[in-house]
This record gives sequence, structure tokens and C-alpha cells, in this order.
Amino acid sequence: MRQFTGYLVLSFAVLCMIACTEGKSKQLQTGTNDYGQPFYQDKPYLQEFSIKYLADKTQQASLVALSTNRDGQVRLLTNRGVLVPDNGSMFYSGGLTPDVSYIQLLSKKITAIGTYHNQTFYLDNRQLFSNAWAGKIQIDHGLAGARLFAGGDDFQFLISDGENLAYFNQAGEKLWTGTFRGLLQIRYFENHKSFLLVSAEKVAEYTPGQTIQDIYSGTGITCASGFNGNKIMIGTNAGYLVLPGKDLVTKLPCTEITTLQEINGQMWFGSTHGAFRLNANGKFSYYAGERWIPGNRVIAIEAGPEQSVLVLTEHGIGKICRKMMTLEEKAMFFEKQVREKNIRYGFNSSSSRLINNYSSGQTGAQPSDNLWTSMYLASQLYRYKVTGSEEARQNARESFEAMERLFTVTGIEGLFARSYECDYKVDTVRKPGWEKREWQSGSPASLWLPARDHSNWT
Repeated sequence: MRQFTGYLVLSFAVLCMIACTEGKSKQLQTGTNDYGQPFYQDKPYLQEFSIKYLADKTQQASLVALSTNRDGQVRLLTNRGVLVPDNGSMFYSGGLTPDVSYIQLLSKKITAIGTYHNQTFYLDNRQLFSNAWAGKIQIDHGLAGARLFAGGDDFQFLISDGENLAYFNQAGEKLWTGTFRGLLQIRYFENHKSFLLVSAEKVAEYTPGQTIQDIYSGTGITCASGFNGNKIMIGTNAGYLVLPGKDLVTKLPCTEITTLQEINGQMWFGSTHGAFRLNANGKFSYYAGERWIPGNRVIAIEAGPEQSVLVLTEHGIGKICRKMMTLEEKAMFFEKQVREKNIRYGFNSSSSRLINNYSSGQTGAQPSDNLWTSMYLASQLYRYKVTGSEEARQNARESFEAMERLFTVTGIEGLFARSYECDYKVDTVRKPGWEKREWQSGSPASLWLPARDHSNWT
């Protein structure tokens, strides 16, 4: 075992030297210790990761819209009521559960939900209301089919049923009425103190006290948003354009735009195949596939809690988190996963099955338990040497015990096991020459033998 450990440490030392040689061309932040030796200074850098909350497919709920309030509470409107995210982590997906915070909401037929002044507003067939501000804001709109709204300047709201428009002040007084056929979206344009009205054929602008003015006509229009101050961005099923220009931008991760949202000065795009963000250098950061979001078609994008971005798809929510962290903090992030989900009898188990909505990792025996555990053991020895972490020391001792037993559990001198398991009943036949055949079989190993030390182990 001592010889094996020596080879292991030597191998890792060689790998470290190779990594250092390859990295010389990259400029690193370094310092100098008391002996004049250079060392890497661990500086924080931006990391992105996603937490997903999956819709229950058996309920067949249609997901409609999102809202996040100043307390970080996220609410999701569906055709089956209002839901909230539940028990999600980067390591495993969470779910969506009914929002029971206000019992009175359960009986209401909510048709739209949105965020205004960092609080959640609800629209039903009778009222536009919020539970913030002591619940005093309740606007009786009189539009039986109301399904769209946006908040404007000084708690004034524009509400529509898709054709008829009504403009109200905070006290619920109706200030204006009008019509706009085929209305898909209302978006407040803060720089103009106006409302953008979007249909599939045109985008218009309503400024309180004035008449509706058409600002763009076309086909396949899906959404619009204020952008970069006084500009207006229009999304279509073939790309986007920025007014006052007329050129359609099509060099995109996906040209079928479903929604637009400016968050912290950056424009986010939802599409029929993922979400993407326009960066300051003119390039896009693309978020698609289950690494980032639980579905392909993006329904809505909203600012989330703790500087996150929420992407609503047909199958649930993807919460894209951005966090400054050092390499050590990132390593400890994954170390926490290893300790919680991958440790089995001291092995670093490569077989760990996570089931959605469950935080327990189901581990299993693998013929490579010796390989992964030897690397993990060496990593914890390095960590202890550099940091003096007592936790790392305990981790190394635990893994060493698991590795050491591989050499004693077989009862055959010189033959170490690749794994072992408790109460693992397997029919095994050891015919003459089985040792050679097993050695030649490669991976996975095919033969499980009774352990020497305990009868219920193999």
C-alpha cells in the first residue's frame, strides 16, 4: 500500500508540473512568500450556474408569467393557479408548488401577473390589485376578459382585454379608454413615459394625454421593449430590429424571438430554442439545454432574487445565478457535493443517482471505486498540506481506510479488490483459471467474491 501511495503522489506531482508549464503563457496574479517563492493569489472571478424548478408533467399546467418581489419571492402564473419554486439546488432540480401565502388568492381567476415597483401585482376578471402597500391598491377595471396590464408613471396602469384599453390612476379612476386590435403585449417605456402596444402586425405608442401613434408596421411581430435609453427593440419570429433603424438582425443563436427584457442594462432575449443575453462587446451569451433551463421555448424572462435571472419555459423555471468566487470557493462548492452525494464507505463513488426533487444521492458499487477514490485521497492530502484543514485530513484518512480495505478484503495476497459491497448477493462460479479470466475481462469486472473479513460482504 505504501508503494502504491508513492506512485500515486508522484503521478499527481507530474500532472501538476505539466499544468504549471502549460499555464506559463497565461498572466497570473502572483505573490511572494517569506522564502522568496512565487505563489498564485486566488482572486475572485464571475461564475454562472443554473438552478432549475420543474413543472409537474402529470398536471399538464400551462405556464404563463413570472413575478419577483422585493423580498425575493418568486411567483409563477399558470392556468391552474399561482405556483412558487420549491427546494431547488444546482445539484438537483426543484419543483413548483401551489402558492398558499394568501388563501384568498386560491379562489380568484388570475389572468396576469407582473412586477411593479418591486412588488407583485395580480389581474383577474374584476380587479388589478397587490397585497403590498397594506393591500390598498384595488382597481375595478370593468373589463370582463382583462388579461394584459402594465404599470406606468406614479401608480397609473393601462389594462386591456386584448382589444379594449382602459387607463386608471391609483385611486381606480378611469382616465382614458381606447382600442387596439390584436394586442399581444403592453410594455411601459420609462424614458418616454409611454406604453408600447404590440400586435403581430404593428407596434404603437400610447402617451397619457395623447392619442395612440403607430411607430412600426411589419409581420411576425412578437414583443417589444425599451432599449439603451431612448431606443425601442422589436422582436419578431425572424430576428429583431432596433428603432429608429429598420434593419433586421438575424445573426442570433435563434431568430424566433418570444420575449425581450432589459435587466441591469443588458438585453435578454427569449426564443423558441433557449435564452441569450447581448453583451457589451456585441456578442451573445447563450443559455439552452437542460444545463441551464428545463425547456426549449422561453415564455418570459424576469430579474430574480440576488442578482439572478429567471427564465420561464414550457417545462419550468431556470434560475441563472451569477456569483463572484475564488478558485478555492468553487472547489469547496463541489467538495460539498462530494461529501453529501458521493461518499460510500469512504469511497468517492462515481455512481451517484439524483432523482428530481430529492436531495439524497443514491450511490452504488463501481469497478472503478479504487481509481476515483485514489485521486480524491491525493486531492485531500494536497488540500491539507496547503491549508492545514482538519476536515481535509479527516477526509483523507477516511478514504485511506476504504482503499486499505481493498487490499485485505480479498484474502488473496497481491490481489486487491476494485470495490466491495454489503449484502450484495450475486451468483458466482469460480472455475479453474478464474483469476486470469477476470484480469483479462477489463472493466467492468464481472465476478464478485465473498469477502474475507465478513460473511455479508462481497
